[in-house]
Amino acid sequence: MNVVLTNPMSTKRIRRELHKQGISGRAAIQKPFISDAKTCNRKKWCLSHKAWTMEQWNTVIWSDMSCFTLFPTYGRVYIWRTPSQPYNTDCLLPRVKHGRGSVMVLSAITWFSVGPMITLQGYIKAKEYVNILADQVHSMVQALFPNSDVSSKTTKLLFTQLTSSRTGFLTTRMNCHISPGQSP
Repeated sequence: MNVVLTNPMSTKRIRRELHKQGISGRAAIQKPFISDAKTCNRKKWCLSHKAWTMEQWNTVIWSDMSCFTLFPTYGRVYIWRTPSQPYNTDCLLPRVKHGRGSVMVLSAITWFSVGPMITLQGYIKAKEYVNILADQVHSMVQALFPNSDVSSKTTKLLFTQLTSSRTGFLTTRMNCHISPGQSP
């Protein structure tokens, strides 16, 4: 900047002027990246469901999965310790050589209740995800809609729809509304 200016400015003066304008250095807030395409898909989905009635929303099962890192990478971590405590367990940062040390959590909610939480160790592939759904969908539907008569046929249709959405083709036997990726 001083190369361009005829009267050079000190970094202290620049910092002081920025502070007067309410600008100061802060840590950036992390959030999921949402591309323009995902933003467009979200908007289309919202507009297509804008006229839904309360009864229609009451029949929706909202499901999601999240992955939590048990041993996150913080970069350089600073601690306070005495010279005699280098290997004190309170002063150590755990490091894992295998995998990523993560836990995946699957669950669902409806207007009326919260479904069971399914915990998985590590990362899973699409085929394993489908197998988990096969084991859990019927009990999850019964837990989420306890007052309704959920038949195995209904559960099978729901399972078919869930697996179809993962593999790219959709079944026409069931009314399905899949929300766009990276949706809250």
